Amino acid sequence: MEESLSLKADSESSRTFTDQSQFAAIYEKHSKPIYYLALRMLGDPSRAEDAAHDVFLKAFCSLDEFRGEAGLRTWLYQITINHCKNLAQTWHQRNVFSSADDNLFDGESAPVTNPLRVLMNWN
Repeated sequence: MEESLSLKADSESSRTFTDQSQFAAIYEKHSKPIYYLALRMLGDPSRAEDAAHDVFLKAFCSLDEFRGEAGLRTWLYQITINHCKNLAQTWHQRNVFSSADDNLFDGESAPVTNPLRVLMNWN
């Protein structure tokens, strides 16, 4: 394992942080690499910053799922990659850009056989 998380078992045998300063130390150590990975994947600094915060929130909430088979940074990278893929996919679904010519709606050079042109001239 890359580093120890200093986790202890509580009465329900789930792993928890002994104090919040440990999570803060992990955040300080790994936040920049996670941000830069998100930035490379999303291409927007604002969205990358939001994604990095989301990743650490997800990591904190699902710490009991960390098996320790890989390093902590590897686990955080995998969460980041999955989260950014989900963000990119949903963003593209909501922001579809048409490759159609803008002149089609201007009515200047659109062909007469175009259904939109026929509807525009129908009076």
